[in-house]
Order: sequence, then structure tokens, then C-alpha cells
Amino acid sequence: MIVIQEETWDNCKHEIEELGKLHFIEVRGSWTNLKYIPNTKLYELVDESKLLAVVTLRDVNKLVGYSVILLMQDHVCTNNLVSNSALLFVHKDYRGHSSLKLIKATEELAKSHKACYHVWGIKPENDFSKYLIRNGYKLRDIQYIKYLGGT
Repeated sequence: MIVIQEETWDNCKHEIEELGKLHFIEVRGSWTNLKYIPNTKLYELVDESKLLAVVTLRDVNKLVGYSVILLMQDHVCTNNLVSNSALLFVHKDYRGHSSLKLIKATEELAKSHKACYHVWGIKPENDFSKYLIRNGYKLRDIQYIKYLGGT
């Protein structure tokens, strides 16, 4: 049975870190010299500040997907609270309808925290922008990334 639910960071951080290994392998692409070293301290600090929220996707009790949002003041208008997608991953065996439900649950979570808007970052190889556009999202920014060396 698939269950989507809000959870505390403390309750699921170790499972997210473990499932995050698959996430990292998928998104690092050809940059194989990058190492998986989760920035757990950052997430713990944000969580302590009550500016982090998590929605999980579970098959019975097994974590198969997660969505972590960071809540912050807009960097231009301080009266706006912005929800940013920090981490989004669904195990490949559970993608499809469950993924879309997790995305919708993330939006509802952001609303429950009084966010004015939610921002998604999308990898070209996992583009779900058509779904977002159908659900009222607008293309706002385009980002490019270049590997500069290091690990």
C-alpha cells in the first residue's frame, strides 16, 4: 500500500540519506568524480529553525520517495515566504502516478506553511514541466550548471 504523508526530518533523515545514494547516482550524470557526502548539518540547522518540511512516499513502511522543501523569505520582497524544492526523488520502480501525487502533496505542504509560491528545480532528464504547466506553474528562471573541478 502506497502512503504519502508529512513526516519530521528526524523521523526520516537516515532513510532519505540512504535512498539519496540512488538519487545522487542518477543526477550526477557524467560527473563521476563527485562523491556522495550529504549536507546533513545544513538540513538539521534549517529544520531546527522550523524552515524545513518533508513529505514521504512509502510502500508499507519502506521509504521509496521523498520531497524536502526549504521555506525562506523571498530575497527581493521580505513579506513573501517562498517554498523551494530542495530534494525530490522517487525510486524508479514507483514513478508515474505516485510521483505526481508526491508533487501535489509537496504543494499542499507549502500552502500549509503559508508559502506565497513554490519553486521547482527540474533536471532535463527528469522533466515534469508539462505537469507543472497544466497545474498552474509558470516558467520563471532558467539555470545552467558547469562543473568547475573538485569533489
